[in-house]
Amino acid sequence: MNLADNNIGLEALENLCEGIRENQALVSINLSGNTLNAECAGVIFGCLRDNMTVQEINIANKEKMHRNRIGSKGCIPLKNMLKTNRILSMINIAGNNIGGEGLKSIIEGLTGNEVMMSLNLSDNNLPASCIYSLMPVILQGGIKELILRQNELVDRVI
Repeated sequence: MNLADNNIGLEALENLCEGIRENQALVSINLSGNTLNAECAGVIFGCLRDNMTVQEINIANKEKMHRNRIGSKGCIPLKNMLKTNRILSMINIAGNNIGGEGLKSIIEGLTGNEVMMSLNLSDNNLPASCIYSLMPVILQGGIKELILRQNELVDRVI
């Protein structure tokens, strides 16, 4: 389902989630370039917590068009979803301004998750110090693609 580049917000997302819960065939959701915030993240990730079909979700922003902004608070429901969902294998949250605190939540959710294969965290104001905290998740073996472009990474810390 591709609903990219619309003005989907909380009300529309709540209605959409009702349909997602009923659908037994949906494998991909693209909500990139909408107006999603932390509250919206709670709705969509809550909806996917026990979902058994959706394998990919994209809530990224188009380059330089920062409309989706789940921030670090939106990563808490993402963490909770990652702890229980064993189907979702690709998440793109590029450009959502999650910062170091948001990354900590994601790492906590991914601990023990061997299904996640692709994680795009580009352009999220991640400090270089966060890279070391990603190592246990990388070493557990599930993630095959980790995209960290356009963050605040520098040689001296890496």
